[in-house]
Amino acid sequence: MSKLPKILFFLVLMGTIATSQVQQSGAVRPAPVFGNPGPAIGSQDELHQYTAGGHILGFRKGEMFVASEDHALSVEFVNARRVSLEEKTAASNPEKSPKAARPLGKVAYNDLWNGASLVYENHGAGVVNSSYHIQAGGIKAVDRVDEIRLRYNVPGKAAESAPPTVTTNAVHDLTADDLGAFLDGRVPSIMQRDDIAGAVVVVVKDGKVLLARGYGYADIAAKKRVSPEETLFRPASISKLFTWTAVMQLVEQGRLDLDRDVNTYLDFEIPHRFEKAVTLRQLMTHRAGFEELLEDLFVADVKKLTPLGPLLAAHLPRQIFVPGATTAYSNYGAGLAGYIVQRVSERPFEDYIDEFIFQPLRMTHSTFRQPVPEPLGSLLSRTYSATSQPALETQWMPMAPAGGLSTTGADMARFMLAHLGEGELDGVRILKPETARLMHAGQVDYDAAGNGFTLGFSENSRNGHRMIGHSGRISTFRSGLNLVPDAGLGFFISCNGRVNCGPVWQHVFDRYFPPPGPEPPTLASAEQDGNAVAGRYLTSRRSETTNSINSLFQEIEVTAGADHTITTHGAEGWKTWSGAPRRWREVAPFVFQDVNGPDRILFQRDPNGRLRLVGAGWFVAERVDSMWSNQTMFVIYLVPFGAFFLTLLAWPVGALVRRHYGRKLRLSRQERWQRWIVRIVCACNLAGSIFPISAEGRFRVIQMIIVVGLLGTVFVGWAAVGAWRSREYGFLTKLWYVALVPTCLAQAWYVLS
Repeated sequence: MSKLPKILFFLVLMGTIATSQVQQSGAVRPAPVFGNPGPAIGSQDELHQYTAGGHILGFRKGEMFVASEDHALSVEFVNARRVSLEEKTAASNPEKSPKAARPLGKVAYNDLWNGASLVYENHGAGVVNSSYHIQAGGIKAVDRVDEIRLRYNVPGKAAESAPPTVTTNAVHDLTADDLGAFLDGRVPSIMQRDDIAGAVVVVVKDGKVLLARGYGYADIAAKKRVSPEETLFRPASISKLFTWTAVMQLVEQGRLDLDRDVNTYLDFEIPHRFEKAVTLRQLMTHRAGFEELLEDLFVADVKKLTPLGPLLAAHLPRQIFVPGATTAYSNYGAGLAGYIVQRVSERPFEDYIDEFIFQPLRMTHSTFRQPVPEPLGSLLSRTYSATSQPALETQWMPMAPAGGLSTTGADMARFMLAHLGEGELDGVRILKPETARLMHAGQVDYDAAGNGFTLGFSENSRNGHRMIGHSGRISTFRSGLNLVPDAGLGFFISCNGRVNCGPVWQHVFDRYFPPPGPEPPTLASAEQDGNAVAGRYLTSRRSETTNSINSLFQEIEVTAGADHTITTHGAEGWKTWSGAPRRWREVAPFVFQDVNGPDRILFQRDPNGRLRLVGAGWFVAERVDSMWSNQTMFVIYLVPFGAFFLTLLAWPVGALVRRHYGRKLRLSRQERWQRWIVRIVCACNLAGSIFPISAEGRFRVIQMIIVVGLLGTVFVGWAAVGAWRSREYGFLTKLWYVALVPTCLAQAWYVLS
């Protein structure tokens, strides 16, 4: 067969979990078989379509789809090879010929859009087989394929000619060989699909490192490949686990008290806005009540890295919740805890972590120092928005205890082993067993499924196992850490691309720890309860005083479906990994499970009787009235925005029109001043609305501009009175000036509220 060009194919599947299909007589219906042999799709663009029992399966070059209600599908890849990154890069340069594609061997494809799983294993020609409960979605992978064959199998009886299959619910032994083969097929496919340059994956089990793999490139330009032992990644908020570990070390020494007012340990004061003190326990469970802090959260210029104490004192966020009442994820809280460690230990936070965590655990390639000092600095991975784009500038986090860690996969393996060993690794102890157990014990439990918090870890369950962990994101680094104490299992992944690589963990866990039994049925009350919880919810992790506009994009919409499911749309954490809405079905009173997986959310009343939506860990959202929904607020935001924009636009347009007709405005000195003031106020209000708030020093400037716009409302009223009395302005111009007064007031109300 001639050499085929590289192809990009999408697999788009629609269906439900395969169930037994019985004829009226009760016998199992025979299984139709397609593709004996199936047509090759290499360079063919024409549509190939097969029909059997009303089900349509088809594909064309670049895509594949299935239209079906109940199906089990086998997809056979003939002479399939993965296209390497070198091939992918060389394809864009005609002067370079791609290297030969390496054999596919064993690979697992996943529908990360909707949670179904296609598992490919090398059974001769190779077979993909699975059952699905899928909505519209798809898989994208970059492979060379000579031929793809489809087989449609009715559940309950496989076709006699069907090849060996691998089902998604099979129990697999968690061995280094099996896990390595599984990840070697899964991770590169995801990286190619999502355009990720490099990743590291580390798995520990029963006190030892089971697997450590580097994939792709840490530096594409230098062709420097990822090494789990040497390449440093920035796991962002996973850094908090080290901060919380340091806190617990000082707690067991009696130098810190989890339930004492943190002002006891500080050289500045946290106000008691709700007449309640903030404690370390509340900081560790993200229940101190702080709003989200955006100012100076990240910087690209190392000269703007501010010492921790002055930074925290100068950027004190407002408390928007009563301490201990609501989970609201807070970077500031972790930074505050790190500063307390620094003050109580009487040494810089970075030095404390070096001496009492990194050195005992022999984490020789880890640091909280920013920028990363040599020789580690040269080992830091670059970060990319796309593999075809230049590397991005490294971002630093002035609040280092909340996200300043740089580390390798191998070092993170040692940290996980220490926590799984109740504070001990290789005979060295960083926590007493009772302290480690206290740290890992649930503190905030929203439901019996275990969604909540420990002292620093997010807590949830999957397939009957309790899990604790944390995720992180900075620049385009995406990372995840998960521990399963009852299985002695730890998993860490980090990638240097813009797409979250977290789903890999879910697929690994589901492969080796499948659900223990059948899925719980959907409750009869699903329709009624779905309608009851439908509405809009605002995430508790939000900013109200520094960037309230950001809250417009933090709302979750819950809709009830005709199939008695609910769908969540909106902010991150309530969508699939690809950003698609998630569908949920009710499996317990007001507890809903993802239709494509074991993840659960629940609805409950807060102490004030308001309905709230709770996901795993720190994902909490409060129901909002329609008056305060983002749709209403967006209109209130958009109307003034349009008025200010049109006012400024009318300035040059009006001048051109008057010039065209040879007419001049004959305004008094006062009217000219009023005209200028109105435009300055409109420009300030417009600038305060559209310019992004960054951590690069423009934050204060934007706040000053907003203040000028607010104070200018008085002058706009004065100008409106003058315009109404003027004989030079027409009626529509006078009306516009008058209309600007309530518009400025609406803008002021929106900003101040």
